[in-house]
Amino acid sequence: MKKDLTEFIKSDELYQSNDFISERAAAGYVAKYLISYITIELQNLPKDHWENTLKTWLKIIALAKSLQNNMQRSMFYQENKFDMVMEGITEDVIHTINGFQSINLLSKDFKPYELIKKSLEIIVKYQKHQEYQLFEEPFKYLCQIFDVKT
Repeated sequence: MKKDLTEFIKSDELYQSNDFISERAAAGYVAKYLISYITIELQNLPKDHWENTLKTWLKIIALAKSLQNNMQRSMFYQENKFDMVMEGITEDVIHTINGFQSINLLSKDFKPYELIKKSLEIIVKYQKHQEYQLFEEPFKYLCQIFDVKT
């Protein structure tokens, strides 16, 4: 083969994203995406559904953690008839996991709750919850559940 395929290789060593060039950049990314998705969903549900919704998000993170291989993911999405929204959310969580690991915010053997907890911690640290105007009540709920001081 005469073509250099280096640019197509995705490995931990080659993972680079402007979303995760620093802890501050990562805080902006998760405030804009992961934590925003969760707070929007909670905001639109009765409070007695929040705990189960959070459990579902932890399952999504566990699933994303297990789907690191691109071919495996494509087949999984097709076999399980994922719609574009669910596939997009899963891909975003995978992107977040890889990004956090690339700047040593998460270990390889992290637990799903650690991704949310670390996201909340850095969002609060850099005050991104104010910048991205996350829904206050769901955000405070998440911080309380994950023991993050606001």
